[in-house]
This record gives sequence, C-alpha cells and structure tokens, in this order.
Amino acid sequence: MKTTINQEVLTDMRYLLVCSSIGLMIPLLFTTNIFFKTLIYTASFISALFWSEAKEHSPIHMMDGFMARVGILSVLFYKLFINNDNLTIFIIATTILSYFIYMSNKESRIKWQSKDHILYHFFSHILLIICGILAFIPKITIPKLPQSIDYFFPKSSLRKPTISDPERVDE
Repeated sequence: MKTTINQEVLTDMRYLLVCSSIGLMIPLLFTTNIFFKTLIYTASFISALFWSEAKEHSPIHMMDGFMARVGILSVLFYKLFINNDNLTIFIIATTILSYFIYMSNKESRIKWQSKDHILYHFFSHILLIICGILAFIPKITIPKLPQSIDYFFPKSSLRKPTISDPERVDE
C-alpha cells in the first residue's frame, strides 16, 4: 500500500536529493581528467538545481535527465574500455545502481515525488557516487596472507642477545 505524505515531509525528503546531488561531486576528488571533471560538476549542479524545486517535465528536468544519461554512459564506457581496474566490483555496483534507477522511474510513473520515488532516487545517487569513485580510484589490491609464521616472527628476532650485541641493554 502506498502511503501519502504531507508537503512539509516531501520538501524535507527532496532536500535529501539536493544534498546527494551535491555529493555527486565526490568522484571529482579521484580524477584529473578535465572532461570528467566538467561533466560531473555540471551534472551535479543541474541535479541539485532541479531537485531544489522539482517540476516534472520542466526544461531543467529534461536537462537533468540528459546530463545523467551522458554522465552514466561516459563513466561506463571509460571503465569498460579505458580503465579496467576494479571492474568486477564496479559491475556489481552498476548492477545495483540499475535496479535503483529502474525502481525510481517505476515509482515516479505511479506517483511523481512519492516517498518511494524519492527514496529510490536518493539511493541511486548514493550508488552513482560509489560507481564514480570506483571508476577513478587506482586498482584495489588485497594483500595475500603470509604462508608462514616466519613472516610475523622472523627467526632473527627470536635469537638471544649476546654480550657483544650492541642492541643489548644491561640491567
């Protein structure tokens, strides 16, 4: 059952989207590419502007949708064809992102700015931030665990100090 919410709560929830739209700039910290910096900054600014006074099918809504599509496709192509580092985790995050975008779109068609529409869209912004970071950070490597206890306790550290040992402290 869909719940209805009053206008005051709706406005507060929309500010979640304004804040998460500004948060879309976080991946800027991880890239030096001027194309992506310009694209991310512009898309983030337009998104925040739209959600501050969201009107369905308005010109700013159309620009927001266009910039979102261009941004998502550009990062996706960059990740698939130029920088394959962390590709598996990126694909997992992108798959989850696709689900939230689909659900946001589905809920917005049922009722524009419903609680479910806004929450799904908010989570899509969070996944966009994660995907943007994963697209631009260097390869994540998980160190292998040592195969021997000698890694932690080298045999040389277990020897007893001798009289001629300069590191030995007389008591």
